[in-house]
Amino acid sequence: MARKQEPHLSVLHGNTKPKLIQRSQNLFQCPFCPKEGEYCKLVPHLQCHNKDVVRYAGFSIYKCRRGCVSSGHYHCCFCSKTYVRRDNFLRHLKLRKCVVTPAVPPAVTGLSLLPPVTVLPAPSAPPAVTGTSMPPKKTGPIVTGTSVPPASASHTRDRCKSKLKTTMCCFCNLKLNKKNLKLHMKRRHSETLVNIKEHHFVDMARLLMEEVYYVGVDIGTASVRAALVTRDGLVKTTAEEPISIWEPQSDHYVQSSSEIWMKCCAVVKKVTQGVEKSQVSGLGFDATCSLVVLDQNFQPVPVNQDGDSHRNVVMWMDHRAAEQANRITSAGHKVLSRVGGVMSPEMQPPKLLWLKENLKESCWDKAAHFFDLPDFLSWKATGSLTRSLCTVVCKWMYCPPDGWDDSFWTSIGLEDLLENDFSKIGSEMCSPGSPLGSGLTPEAAADLGLDPGTAVGASLIDAHAGGLGVIGADVTGFDLPCEDKPVTSRMAMICGTSTCHMAVSEQPLFVPGVWGPYLSSMLPDMWLNEGGQSATGRLIDHLVKGHAAYAQLQEQTQQRFPFTGENLYSYLNSHLSLMTGSNSSVDLLGSSLHLWPDFHGNRSPLADPTLKGMVIGLSVSQTIDDLALLYLATVQALALGTLHILEAMKEAGHDITTLFLCGGLSKNALFVQIHANATGSNVGQ
Repeated sequence: MARKQEPHLSVLHGNTKPKLIQRSQNLFQCPFCPKEGEYCKLVPHLQCHNKDVVRYAGFSIYKCRRGCVSSGHYHCCFCSKTYVRRDNFLRHLKLRKCVVTPAVPPAVTGLSLLPPVTVLPAPSAPPAVTGTSMPPKKTGPIVTGTSVPPASASHTRDRCKSKLKTTMCCFCNLKLNKKNLKLHMKRRHSETLVNIKEHHFVDMARLLMEEVYYVGVDIGTASVRAALVTRDGLVKTTAEEPISIWEPQSDHYVQSSSEIWMKCCAVVKKVTQGVEKSQVSGLGFDATCSLVVLDQNFQPVPVNQDGDSHRNVVMWMDHRAAEQANRITSAGHKVLSRVGGVMSPEMQPPKLLWLKENLKESCWDKAAHFFDLPDFLSWKATGSLTRSLCTVVCKWMYCPPDGWDDSFWTSIGLEDLLENDFSKIGSEMCSPGSPLGSGLTPEAAADLGLDPGTAVGASLIDAHAGGLGVIGADVTGFDLPCEDKPVTSRMAMICGTSTCHMAVSEQPLFVPGVWGPYLSSMLPDMWLNEGGQSATGRLIDHLVKGHAAYAQLQEQTQQRFPFTGENLYSYLNSHLSLMTGSNSSVDLLGSSLHLWPDFHGNRSPLADPTLKGMVIGLSVSQTIDDLALLYLATVQALALGTLHILEAMKEAGHDITTLFLCGGLSKNALFVQIHANATGSNVGQ
């Protein structure tokens, strides 16, 4: 019987994504054509191949330009035929004039494919371990099963069964039965596997024999969320738990680090139910940039006059330190150039100064560790005091590669933080995602229901995690102006309780009233500028729920959507559409009602936390229509605030063409559309 061959490089199966071929440390090649170059330059090129891909029966068939024939062509995923024209190829697939077993097309005389090389997921992959003999991986994906109906059902079952029985050893390319793989690894490659583990490489045998998962934990303003994700990026399960917020007095918002950790453990246990502990390969946290205070024994220290040590977190939106922030701004230290020239009360230095000046005996003198909440969670999981560059650069005035500026802390009256090499606020830093300590400590592993030693990556601020997730999104096929442009042409908007506006640049750009530029705080070796609005989702809720017609709105929403789970804002969006009719635009409904949205101050670009909001154009009427118009005016005002930030960034040198939205408000179609209308930009979700 003839040996089955692998499909062509241009034929991918299922959710497999095309990957660049690494030929040397810094040289990569496109898998579909001979083009070579640096990784960052080839990524946009690789995305361009998606324009003419054919997706059929679970396969993604890309146009091959590697010299198999004289022009670009398609390889059939079920037989040896090639087609130059897309329509002829689609006709061939539709008629199914092909055999069932995939095969490599016969070689063309005088032409040859490039030799097989190792495919790596990213340029930062570690070099091969000296002394190991790992052969190169095959560049073509292995196709298992078929989604095309064969001649008979029994034929399908037999073929799928035979495909599932065998696999290939990643070290010696020996084809063998799957059930014998573990024994084969132990007998033939045990020394290699030990060598790999000692150098912190991936255990290849484990990857082949079982599914691997990762857990992401997100701590927002009012809840903790977790997701179980496969190594292919597919979300398997999610869980959510609420967390408490206390407001002991005006502009004071506090939480409990003990409760937050307890809720983190609860959601992680929920998403990992039914999964073997050994299958969870890594854990990561992101959280709001709140301030956590612990004593020398790592016990909570109270941050309010009531003295309740359980409440030891000063929340990000706490504005108690507005006066301290003004004093720091007036001092005019050079580090302020990295926060738009104005210190915000949402940053950590003014909050620390407030604690020293107002709670010296009950808090400041007892405190031995000040954490950003993301770093607190990393420490709680690993015992490592190493801080993430994301937190210390963006919220603590740390500046790589120079580090802490002694003169800044001395000038604002916090010179005692210099003691023991800044041990209270962090003396060791690392890039986001870097492995911390030895992974989960036994205590943390027991709390989370995972294995001790499970890898934990350095954390991110929640908004920056969202920005990292969307700013590099694959936009191929959406006709966006940023499709063939670098990530510097994009702005990420993380829209939740507040909104953060993230844009990166290759060189530092100083934007008045906008935080940054921050080096390597979100993307390695890139400079981040971060604008923002302190209250967006929270502002919408405040105005809608405070309106006299809110109870009527709840009742009508329940009547209209009794079983679908649609929320109040879906109803308001529909109601505005009915008010508009077919001959007008919803934007025009708010022409006589105007709102200034800075109810919680202006973060960017005015950078004035003392500003207040206002509404102009109200009447004595308090109907559902009035509530809908107030809601519309609020969304429009927030969109114009985004335009203000966008214009400030462009004036400073950013070339932004597209907005990418994520977070709770990105699910609101009206919010997204009005942002597109107000800014004149393309918007992606």
